Amino acid sequence: MTCRATKRRINLVAVNNEDRLKIIKIGDLEMSNCENCKFRAKYDNNARSILGRIWKWHIGWCPGWKAYLKSLPDEKRKKLREQYS
Repeated sequence: MTCRATKRRINLVAVNNEDRLKIIKIGDLEMSNCENCKFRAKYDNNARSILGRIWKWHIGWCPGWKAYLKSLPDEKRKKLREQYS
């Protein structure tokens, strides 16, 4: 199963334990496309454009963006947070 919004491939392994379904593993993250995002480029070109505003709103709750930020080195992460905060 693939989540389109976060570009994650999710592998679910379930076990029936005392009539309960438990999820044991979620994994196999695919590379994020946040660095080459066309909406991000729209924001960079004109932050007040409609698409730029939508992108800015989107990164506030997007799990893919949060995972992308976590995958970056500390310096780059701080720079992006300052730029897009």
